[in-house]
Amino acid sequence: MSVGDQGAVSGLLSREQVLDELDFLATVEHALIVEYLSVYCALGYDLDAGEGGATTQQCSDAAATASSLAQGEMFLLKGVNLGLLAAGRPAQMGRAASISSASVADTPLGPPSVPQLQQLVARGQAIALAVDERYTRLAPAVTSDPVFDEDLLSQMRSVIVDHGPVHSAAFAAIRDALDGLTAADFLRAAGRDAWVGRSRRFRGPSPGH
Repeated sequence: MSVGDQGAVSGLLSREQVLDELDFLATVEHALIVEYLSVYCALGYDLDAGEGGATTQQCSDAAATASSLAQGEMFLLKGVNLGLLAAGRPAQMGRAASISSASVADTPLGPPSVPQLQQLVARGQAIALAVDERYTRLAPAVTSDPVFDEDLLSQMRSVIVDHGPVHSAAFAAIRDALDGLTAADFLRAAGRDAWVGRSRRFRGPSPGH
């Protein structure tokens, strides 16, 4: 059972609880790769204006930012899985179905629908905050009350403290890029045939954790 399955638990976490949560967070990082690639497609990254592509530099910048975030998530997923392997756990390649945290209600993950994309900024901020809070919850296990030893402790501290709670700051780049725009301005590609075909490639098997 992950920390998330238990809700906002109190007290210190054991080594196994921390690893269980990292198992889950790896699947969240995978889901965020899909999330940001879907946003990249919905923003019409390489489409002509007549096909729903960006009509302003602001929208083009937002699409480029989504692509950059997806690439960043790939590195985060790799880091979490390397930590799990070093701790004797298998790498996690599934995708989380949803995420919640102490201050964020359960939010579905997966390729976002058009209605979800219409709430892109609010949705993205909520997801990013939930992920950051979950990493922050693990911080004492690699700082004040460590549950790992020596080299593994250093590796896990990098995963949990240095590279874990960075999602809100990273998503702020998309929020800033879309500032002042309405969904109608930046979601010109969403729902069109080109977007539907691309988004289906990201769906794969039903996600779960």
